[in-house]
Amino acid sequence: MHAGLRSALFGSALPLAGFELGMDFRAGWYRSGAVVTRDPLALPGASFGRDRAKWDNIGGALIATPAGQPAIIPGIGYAAREPVQNLAPNSSWAGAAVGNSTIPTLNMALGTRGGLTLAVVAVGIENGLGYIDLRFSGTANNTGNPGQPVLFYPVFSGSGGTSHPAAAQGDSFITAITSRVVAGSVSNIVARSLSTSFRDDAGTNILLNNTQVQFLGADPSVNNRAITPPIVSTFATSRYWAHLTLGVNDGQTVDATFRILGASINKSAIEQPHIATGGGSVSMSGDNMRLTQPMPTNEDWVFVSAVTALRTSAQHSGNGNKRYWRILDGTIERIGIYRNIPIQNGAQGRINAIVTGADGDVKRPAGGDIPQAGRMVSVVRKVGTGYSIATRAPDGTIQIGGAQTLAQFPSPLVDIHLAPELEGYHEFLGWRRGTFSDDQVRGMLAALA
Repeated sequence: MHAGLRSALFGSALPLAGFELGMDFRAGWYRSGAVVTRDPLALPGASFGRDRAKWDNIGGALIATPAGQPAIIPGIGYAAREPVQNLAPNSSWAGAAVGNSTIPTLNMALGTRGGLTLAVVAVGIENGLGYIDLRFSGTANNTGNPGQPVLFYPVFSGSGGTSHPAAAQGDSFITAITSRVVAGSVSNIVARSLSTSFRDDAGTNILLNNTQVQFLGADPSVNNRAITPPIVSTFATSRYWAHLTLGVNDGQTVDATFRILGASINKSAIEQPHIATGGGSVSMSGDNMRLTQPMPTNEDWVFVSAVTALRTSAQHSGNGNKRYWRILDGTIERIGIYRNIPIQNGAQGRINAIVTGADGDVKRPAGGDIPQAGRMVSVVRKVGTGYSIATRAPDGTIQIGGAQTLAQFPSPLVDIHLAPELEGYHEFLGWRRGTFSDDQVRGMLAALA
């Protein structure tokens, strides 16, 4: 956020001026009262939890964040995700060694076939992730089917049969892997794809071959993150297979060495952060950032938020509403911004503020529908006992809902939770005291566009 926008929002070009609590994740400024810092966890009452390191894909590069630390990407925001499971059993290539013909827990199809050899020639660590260098060399000689390519299928989803991830009808899978060429040339390689399929338990009957995507980029010497589109199983039961496909035309010679790392298989409709595995699937808890910050219930104020959601409403997992943030009074949720999934009131992408009164009823001041994914800016405004929500959709449409009168809360709001259900990026969040007009609210929405 540049100085002009900061001034329009806060009344000053100084970081977060006017806000008693402000978290500008894109610019890297955080404020609580007189405390102004570059570290969000240095704010009074701040806490964060995630039990494993993760690697977020930002523009094709895997950005590492240690366990217990929020992933804050300059210029983008705080990457918040729900719990993740990587079903690729050995993304670190544990047990791989130069000269070995197999890799534990995987059916990597190494060795010699039709005049070509696929072999591990190096192992190591890059960006905190285990890698293998696979050399693909020789002259293709397809004696069994002359004139046709010689193909290799290094499988990284299991070692065979029921070791591969189970798939039920309706399960959505996404697979990703990072690779580059570290030696040689790919000029004679006619097949170099990331391939997936649904198979029976034995693995011999291919129920469905899915879309193949090239696993090397336009410049093969630069790391490329190949990602399949979401693939949904239509079978009652099946196994999900993921492998590379490498092929050379009969009679052609090849000598190329690939570095491969960061294999991920997720049951998801969107790509998830990479979680390292080394002998079996691994799960990670969600990103949970909280602040204990008392907010008065007997004064007027605004609570401002800007987020970017990566999922559409239809891609959300499970049932119920998906919160972007919420404010609690003890353990009781009082205010929040959430989006409905399709089965909730038939509305896709509808943004609501919820305010839970002393009687436990959930009330929804009018907000308005927005596109299913993208940046959403919201303002929850309190004037007297009236609460209203205003939103700015990704297309720029601003809607300001009418106020709804509610009973006062029995005690101050104290716990602000930046929910991992967002499945995207928290960009800004903050509150300030004062009574603000519709025009002032529109200015706040526009300043965070």
